[in-house]
Amino acid sequence: MPNESWRNRGGGRATLRGRAARGEWTMSDKLEEAQPLTPLELLDAALRHEIASEDRQPPAAFLEALAALVGRWLLIRSEAPEMDAVTVLCKARGYISRYKLETGLRRIWQAKGT
Repeated sequence: MPNESWRNRGGGRATLRGRAARGEWTMSDKLEEAQPLTPLELLDAALRHEIASEDRQPPAAFLEALAALVGRWLLIRSEAPEMDAVTVLCKARGYISRYKLETGLRRIWQAKGT
């Protein structure tokens, strides 16, 4: 995902969700697609709003926007924003490590035919 532009691609549901994330719903879209956005789609929409540009952005722009959003949220909601920022960083790193481990194990199991 780091090399993606974070744009929804393809047709149908993905296109509708992409327009919804950018606030470009039409009335017919609302009737056709009544399901709420997923948490990742909501985050993507918030990042796009933070960046305030529909132009293709480098991955660093999304990281900067994410850092700004998380930082502001922690300043408002946390009693110890500096410590909680470190906690969030560590937990995110753990999530990524677990995902990579599980993905690697699945590939090994598939190669062995188990």
